[in-house]
Amino acid sequence: MTMKKILIAERYPLLKEALRATIENEPGLSVEGVVDSLSQLEQTLERKPDILLLDTQFDHANTELLYDRIHARYPNISILLFSFEVDLKQIRRAFKSGISGFLLKSVSKDQLIEAIRHIFEGGIYIHEPIRNAMVNSALSGVPKKKINIQLTQREQEVLRLIIEEYTSKEIAEKLYISHCTVETHRINLIQKLGVKNTAGLVREAIQLQLCPQV
Repeated sequence: MTMKKILIAERYPLLKEALRATIENEPGLSVEGVVDSLSQLEQTLERKPDILLLDTQFDHANTELLYDRIHARYPNISILLFSFEVDLKQIRRAFKSGISGFLLKSVSKDQLIEAIRHIFEGGIYIHEPIRNAMVNSALSGVPKKKINIQLTQREQEVLRLIIEEYTSKEIAEKLYISHCTVETHRINLIQKLGVKNTAGLVREAIQLQLCPQV
């Protein structure tokens, strides 16, 4: 079994050790290092870990500039952000910059490992409380004008199955993706179409012929 390496960049000593113990207890995972300063982080990144578990308030740095710089220099290192709070502006900015996941520090051990393994499989992981906040934000927003809406092939597949009244679990099984990924696509579709719920999503999709095969 090929070992996957995780670098932990965290400011709280107790949490650092808890993260190390949790990860090292899992088969196939190892901790490449645990750092609490920018100088240590830059030095350890040279070892090219597979995932960087990064505290959003790490060493009082401008985190957005930090993960932009890391992503530019080490594009093959996946970044999993770790935060005490839900900041939707920060979260959206982070995903636009190419991070692979976002967790709250209230996460359980099982959820942490699930996130890491999901990212190793090429997915993007969004902790459930963050997904819920994103959905609520999308539902409360003012609908946008529906012009030149562009959906990816996967979004069209998910949308078609939503219209056919499949559950998220059933969609995940049909498309061989995780339930988390399905929910992420659902959030993106709600935001792109500017609707408030699944019923509105279905109506708009049909009216705009976004899934002509339906």
